Amino acid sequence: MTGTNTGATALDPVTITDDLSDVLVGATPTGTPAATVGDAPTLDGTTLNWTGALAVGQSVTLTYTVTVDDDVAAATILTNTVNGSAQPPGPVPPLTPPPVSTQHPVPGFELTKTADPASGSTVNGGDTITYTVTGTNTGATVLDPVTITDDLSAVLSDAELTGTPTATVGDAPTLAGTTLTWTGALAVGGSVTLTYTVTVDDDVAAGTVLTNTVTGSAQPPVDPEDPDRPVPPLTPPPVSTEHPVPGFEVTKSSDPTTGSTVRAGDTITYTVTGTNTGATVLDPVTLTDDLSAVLTGATLTGAPTASLGDAPVLAGTTLTWTGSLAVDESVTLTYTVTVDDDVAAGTILTNTVTGVAQPRGTRRTRTTRCPRSPRPRSRPSTRCPVSPSRRRPTPPPAPSSRAVTRSPTPSPAPTPAPRSWTRSR
Repeated sequence: MTGTNTGATALDPVTITDDLSDVLVGATPTGTPAATVGDAPTLDGTTLNWTGALAVGQSVTLTYTVTVDDDVAAATILTNTVNGSAQPPGPVPPLTPPPVSTQHPVPGFELTKTADPASGSTVNGGDTITYTVTGTNTGATVLDPVTITDDLSAVLSDAELTGTPTATVGDAPTLAGTTLTWTGALAVGGSVTLTYTVTVDDDVAAGTVLTNTVTGSAQPPVDPEDPDRPVPPLTPPPVSTEHPVPGFEVTKSSDPTTGSTVRAGDTITYTVTGTNTGATVLDPVTLTDDLSAVLTGATLTGAPTASLGDAPVLAGTTLTWTGSLAVDESVTLTYTVTVDDDVAAGTILTNTVTGVAQPRGTRRTRTTRCPRSPRPRSRPSTRCPVSPSRRRPTPPPAPSSRAVTRSPTPSPAPTPAPRSWTRSR
């Protein structure tokens, strides 16, 4: 600030008052204020004051510095207004020139991204995801240019763009390779919204995560008094969405293996495994083993066990386990049956397991099921036919070391052959 005596008389006193109330809300004084004439100015609260005398043609320059706070809010305007009063000689009113102000607006640029279904929700092959990206000028200056860049490399590897991307301001965004880009300008308070949709590939692998990351850059105006001084662009933090693909696999085996024949008294041990093959927690998970075609010819032996959570429970002829599975986690159920003594030959002990798993944040469940009709070996079903013979034959006893003498049993007398008679007439 500079105060100058432009008249033909001395000015005494001269008072310069700088109102910093709209500066210090977003900045902090740095160093000590200085004056080229007289004492240094003093800061009282948010008011800087200097008082002295100026001879004809003399000037005083006050200098001070503030540092803008790191957490200054976008759209803040640091306004600084200075007033002056100078007293000429004699009983005359003081001179009061018009106030002088400076303004330094704080720019701001905000980037948001949403998706439908929401980020974190699971998706499956054939599902659609609609992305919405919004860039907003939250500051007090025009932003030009503004560039929004959406990296779709981890989306389009397992999904396809559906339809044409749109923008609410300026031209539509363009897709080059796997990068979606929009460039334009935003007035103070202005926003642009980009919208586009993808369809998840039918053959997307369980465990895949469709990750979408958007970045932005916005250029505030340069200082009109120093246009060559570079002004860095605003770069808000990247914003991402994630859509994991769930997976649930059920397998079943038996000992003896499926297809083996069994006889009365034999045991069959069944092993059922449910595995979370996806990229999200499954909760709840339910494994249901239909034993109706097993317990008609066999009896459960011992208590079923589970490697995780509570043991499965048998209600009627249905064995059920319910729990949750973290990513890559498995549960194994084990139980044994003994083939009944009176089981009919030709019976087939068929055992079919089904599974249902609920991914978190999804609109549908993952189901794994095997019908009883013959299916590939990978289906979670076992079939054990019963042999026509009863119990497996008992091996003959080992020969005794003692000699045993038996009396021979007389052979019955031969039966005379019948004689034929011929009668003559």
